[in-house]
Amino acid sequence: MAVKNPDIWVGAEDYSDPAELKRVYKDHFHSARQAVLSSVGYLTDCDMDERRVNRRRDTALRTVSYAREMIGEDYPDFPGTSYFEDDWAYLNSILNDGYDALGKRYDLLYGASLWILDVLNSHDLLQEAEADVLPVLSAEAADQLDHAFPAVDYTYSLPLVIKTWCTLRYRNRDCKVYTAKSESARYMNDEAAVRSKHHQDVPSADRTGGNTA
Repeated sequence: MAVKNPDIWVGAEDYSDPAELKRVYKDHFHSARQAVLSSVGYLTDCDMDERRVNRRRDTALRTVSYAREMIGEDYPDFPGTSYFEDDWAYLNSILNDGYDALGKRYDLLYGASLWILDVLNSHDLLQEAEADVLPVLSAEAADQLDHAFPAVDYTYSLPLVIKTWCTLRYRNRDCKVYTAKSESARYMNDEAAVRSKHHQDVPSADRTGGNTA
């Protein structure tokens, strides 16, 4: 007859083993994707293709320890019932709009541009970045951009914001990577990033290159 250990809860899980944690996350994300495919089919805007789902899974797995540390005792486990690791996997795997769909709706690249400029400015690197990193953008090229900027930020000039925005939007434009003809245009979670093909020696690495046209 097995002797019961009063210190171990029925159904308790131990996520201290990295291999076990990886298995749990793989199951969570696989189940979430299959549920979407069986109920509503393939949705491009939701980034539910296998490569992007795996990328989300790996990110969730890589950040779970940091997330748990940040939330601390505000999110306690209930042994045998619920665990932060499980909930973190679930929250990151559920159906949601993809990054590019959200980007179009809320203009995330514009917000990211302002944040980057704030960080550079706080470290006194703004002038250096503009001189050595940001692209050269003529007024004619700026007028041809297919984007309407939602607001004016009085801390930075509009040309500076546009150059930062262009750097983000077109960062992988000339990377050589296979993209299906049916694939919609993506500027955040694009094929180069998903396939880890975004570190290439390409013309846009030159600040005078044509990545802002």
